[in-house]
Amino acid sequence: MWVALGLLSCVFLGIYDILKKLSVKKESVLFILWISTFTTATVCIPIHIFTSQYSVPEQWLVSAPNITFHYHIFAKSIIVSTSWIFSYLALQNLPLSIVTPIRASGPLWTIAGGIIIFGEKISLGQWTGIGIMMTFYFIFSRIGKAEGIHFHKNKWIFAIFIATIIGTISSLYDKYLLQRYTAMSVQVYFSYYLFFVFSVFYILRAIIKKRPIFKGRNFSWTIPMIGISLMTADCFYFFALSDQESYISILSALRRSSVLISFCIGAYVFNEVNLKKKGMTLLGILLGVSIILYSSV
Repeated sequence: MWVALGLLSCVFLGIYDILKKLSVKKESVLFILWISTFTTATVCIPIHIFTSQYSVPEQWLVSAPNITFHYHIFAKSIIVSTSWIFSYLALQNLPLSIVTPIRASGPLWTIAGGIIIFGEKISLGQWTGIGIMMTFYFIFSRIGKAEGIHFHKNKWIFAIFIATIIGTISSLYDKYLLQRYTAMSVQVYFSYYLFFVFSVFYILRAIIKKRPIFKGRNFSWTIPMIGISLMTADCFYFFALSDQESYISILSALRRSSVLISFCIGAYVFNEVNLKKKGMTLLGILLGVSIILYSSV
């Protein structure tokens, strides 16, 4: 069951990436994040009220019992909001077919964190996967250079790498949270805290820049759907992760394969160039990811 839930999460993550790209072409990043997190928090309210009033058993997947403010979940909202700001800004300034392969490098940063922070030793298979990934990233940088994107000079390339590293930290943190709270509790309270964080960011920016909060905004249906698609993907992921038999390494691989959906559909929608070369490079990167994850099980 948890594998099927992981695949469903993958599909909705791919849709989420496409909706993000459609939205950032028309509106500012902070406004998009504010409205999309407002949508998610609003959807969570009836779920929260229902499960709290009717005392839904905690073993039910939709259970979201009341919990007092806790810095663990609030900390996740800070981590994720930082990652998203970097990610959305990069997506606003780079082709989707450049962003998605870089986002696929999450397992590489997970291993790097294990080596640096915990002094872990990595296997020959993991080194092989890293070597394959780095080789294809070099090829990928040459493709980007042909489009005028210099990987070592472009600040948006740096931004998407930073977003990916921070996103990896968030993924590792999820396993810890789900040992303390139910999956839906994490989803509900995380949505509340995230909306609060982006409300502060957006309103402060509007005050500092002396800009109206709503006037002149290009509201699009894709903006609230960002929140809905991500919430759906996260729910499936949290439900899968809460299964005692689940493997986070396999779920990470399934989640990461969402880049194939966003790359194939998104690149077609946005008429991007060099798709054949980028597609082959993406498959090479995913091969490296697969070897790393297989060697980690």
